[in-house]
Amino acid sequence: MLKKFIVGLLSTVLLLTGSLMVSPETAGAACYDYPYSQKPMSQPLYKGEIITPECSGGAPVNWSVVRSGSSYRKTTSSGTKVYDKSGGYTKAKYEWDQVSPDSTYRKYYKSDGTYTWVKFTPEGNVNLHRSHTDNMRWTVEWNIEKYRY
Repeated sequence: MLKKFIVGLLSTVLLLTGSLMVSPETAGAACYDYPYSQKPMSQPLYKGEIITPECSGGAPVNWSVVRSGSSYRKTTSSGTKVYDKSGGYTKAKYEWDQVSPDSTYRKYYKSDGTYTWVKFTPEGNVNLHRSHTDNMRWTVEWNIEKYRY
């Protein structure tokens, strides 16, 4: 009787412990801006019950400023997610300036007279330019995300 009780208790503890464990994907989400996440490039370190993710990659610093207040519009056939925002150039430039403010940047002129601001962040380039496909709306983009102002 005691043996059945101990086996049942150990089985319950093992089942509960396994269901309460945090996955590397969940722990890695701490490295990225809410509400979007990407799989971490390195596995988190487990120290007892405290999880310390090793953050590598992820979104640029303050990318949540650009994401904030946007409305999802569509996903293109190439997988780019397009969002709408208001405010035009003034707001787009202000928010672009907030992203990774210590990163270097450059203004590139195109042959058609338009230009693109490119900010070089460790997580990838963040661009500010006018859209050629969406009524020349100002766009802030990084990775597979585009925000039209």
